Amino acid sequence: MTLVSPVQALAEQLDFARLAPLSARMIFHLIGEDLEVVTKNVDEHSSRLLPKITDLWQRVELVRKEVFHAIRKTCQESTLNSLQGQQFQLLFQEQVEKKREILAAQGSKLPQKNFSASRPTLRDWEIDGKLRRDAHHPRRIEMDWAGAALISFAVDGRIQGFLPEHVDQAEPYWWCYAQHAPKIDTKRRRIFSAPFIVPVPLPDTLEPATVLWSPWTTLRKDWLQLDDMGAIRFVDAILLRNGEVQWRVPHQLVEAWDPGRARGRWLTTREGHAAAEAALFRLARHFFLGEELS
Repeated sequence: MTLVSPVQALAEQLDFARLAPLSARMIFHLIGEDLEVVTKNVDEHSSRLLPKITDLWQRVELVRKEVFHAIRKTCQESTLNSLQGQQFQLLFQEQVEKKREILAAQGSKLPQKNFSASRPTLRDWEIDGKLRRDAHHPRRIEMDWAGAALISFAVDGRIQGFLPEHVDQAEPYWWCYAQHAPKIDTKRRRIFSAPFIVPVPLPDTLEPATVLWSPWTTLRKDWLQLDDMGAIRFVDAILLRNGEVQWRVPHQLVEAWDPGRARGRWLTTREGHAAAEAALFRLARHFFLGEELS
């Protein structure tokens, strides 16, 4: 029997995956709850928190695509999945100006001092784990964390205090959906298991042909980006030296996900990758658009 951590249990019961790329700590800060208190008795609190989580999800849905497009437009000339500090500062300032306009239109009192993501502020956020640097390019801000900070600011009513005081380095970055490859019974029928929720970075216990998907269009290289619809991938993926991803899913498991296609047993890794990627596109139409799996 696999033991489930309290945070994992919360993620599953409250569906943290729909709030990607927000971490659990960010989610609880935005709904005004104490994560440590709730995790002491998940079952007692989860039903009470569900309306708050649903309200937050609706607010995230309103801004997630806009934030993604702003980030992609800013870094479209780069092949990296990260932002320069100055690029993030400009994006954040745009969000500040939008919020000030909203507060002014509502007749709310504006803060006397205009808040900005200055270099000292970014340094403090990094020290407190609220913003992470690209592991391979430490001068740059990792795109998913930039997105999480911008979304948190956009959905929160405050100019300041929209991020938690601290995010532990060991905490999952965000959460995504997962589903194991279907089993084939003796009559060649596919038996599907139920989807579940896993943290990012991914646990190393997942089966290679497990499909993962998220409404957040992460620009991580080992995910297949679907514009502003989200992203999808197989667990077993390697990054090549040229920066491209290669899916390494066995033929029979691709067939289990995507049967009946005119493709023989391929002989090359390139053909296997192409078949797996074609299957991902068809699976995306199922997971995101509700199309039936044929």
